[in-house]
Amino acid sequence: MARLTQGTQIFVLAPTKANPAVFEVFRVRQVTDVDPGSAPTDSIDVTPLEETDTRQFMPGLKNPGDASLTVMADEAYPSHVRLHELSQSKDNIRIAIGWSGSKSEPTLGGFAVDSVSMSNTGSGYTTATATFSAPPAGGTTATGTAVVAGGSVVRIDITNPGNGYVSAPTITITGAGGTGAAATAALDALPTFNLPADRTFSVFKGYVASFPFKFGQNTKVETQVSIKRNSALTWQLKTA
Repeated sequence: MARLTQGTQIFVLAPTKANPAVFEVFRVRQVTDVDPGSAPTDSIDVTPLEETDTRQFMPGLKNPGDASLTVMADEAYPSHVRLHELSQSKDNIRIAIGWSGSKSEPTLGGFAVDSVSMSNTGSGYTTATATFSAPPAGGTTATGTAVVAGGSVVRIDITNPGNGYVSAPTITITGAGGTGAAATAALDALPTFNLPADRTFSVFKGYVASFPFKFGQNTKVETQVSIKRNSALTWQLKTA
């Protein structure tokens, strides 16, 4: 059975114009088409000189492309005016595509963990576990995997950045025989959406690269908003 597109809605999480340290969520009205784009994996050529028949490749980094929104532009809609302003300021934003089948809207959430730095790698570890402190009620606790090499915890790989944090979580490192390892978490500068459980969403981060107007003969005013992605697309499936 096919999934209908009618009922799809587009939401933006962005800093406010009045105070860039304060964020808001708004719905973009009058959208007729949305293409979130793709993020293909780069190919790195690793063909040695002795190879005489076929090139060899290994996967590189993901390379996010451009997303686009086709909008029937009208200054009567504050969301259109704000998107145009964001095309000038180049602020990072989050986009949530709400799938059809529900009208529930996302709200402004807290912050997610962006990175972890080791302040002390410690010594004597054979294995180690990293535990993040929990965010306030309603948030999701971040998780990570501690990587041990030569008896030291050399890094912590984030497996789930969590959400709902209002300040950076503390990290507790435990492990058999080891002592002294310590790490510090830093939060993303852009908060996350609080997504309702009864709707499927596709979410990504980027900035508004262009907001060109198109005026044709005997037709409506349109704009194809270009959004340069700088993250993967997360497919958040409904659970209720």
